[in-house]
Amino acid sequence: MRLYLRHLFVVALVVGAAVTLSASKPVFWQTATLTDFLRGEVENVSIDGHGRLVLGPATELVADTNAPFLWAMVVAPDGAIYVGSGNEGKVFKIESGKTTTFFDTTELEVHALVLAPDGTMYAATSPEGRIYKIDRTGKGTPFFDPEDKYIWSLALDQSGNLYAGTGEKGIVYKITPDGKGTPFYLTKATHVITLAFEKDPKAGWQYLPYPSVASVAGSNYVQIGVDVDERRGRAVVFGALDNLGKGAASSAIQNMNCMLGLPEDAGISGMGLHP
Repeated sequence: MRLYLRHLFVVALVVGAAVTLSASKPVFWQTATLTDFLRGEVENVSIDGHGRLVLGPATELVADTNAPFLWAMVVAPDGAIYVGSGNEGKVFKIESGKTTTFFDTTELEVHALVLAPDGTMYAATSPEGRIYKIDRTGKGTPFFDPEDKYIWSLALDQSGNLYAGTGEKGIVYKITPDGKGTPFYLTKATHVITLAFEKDPKAGWQYLPYPSVASVAGSNYVQIGVDVDERRGRAVVFGALDNLGKGAASSAIQNMNCMLGLPEDAGISGMGLHP
């Protein structure tokens, strides 16, 4: 009986091994597109729209401010880093690995920073739409206070004139060194997110209509911007949207509005949380 059981046990092992071997077949995965790669974790590499991998820039943690949002950053000639934050509207100074509060605007958000050659800093805030002038010691005073709610971008020319891109009317202001500002250019956009100067000083300033995630967060809107890739000879279209505000949530409300005979955008036409 023992011999029979031993033989039966051996036969069972052989059959089980055969089943396991027959079930173990090679499985192949093909990862070739940007979407495929982004399903995993990507570290120290960059992926273009065609799924091509190249070495990414080396990164290291410089500071942890504990602020929920960091909107703007400038680097001083001495290497100090200044960061505009939200939702407490502080300007942090990062130097030699230490982070300190350089200036507290008492506003909610600091969306733009710019440094003058003499070390003076200008900080643009929202949603009250004020610009603060801050000296080297961190003492600041209101410098320009237009009627616009949002000041998104700043640029300083060689004569010391400050340019401010605003929302919700898309006005670019020119502000003289004594703090007097006048409308310089009326864009057709709702928000002027970015301002930059051409490399040639004689070329003047340039309006860059790049979309901003912050301006559509919590809204049913989409921002679209277009730029030209001269090296490849193509136009590049950028889009920013909130996948909840512009996703199923708002779609459901739009459908309900249509079914009830209401305006399609009823209840979902508000601006973003940080437009």
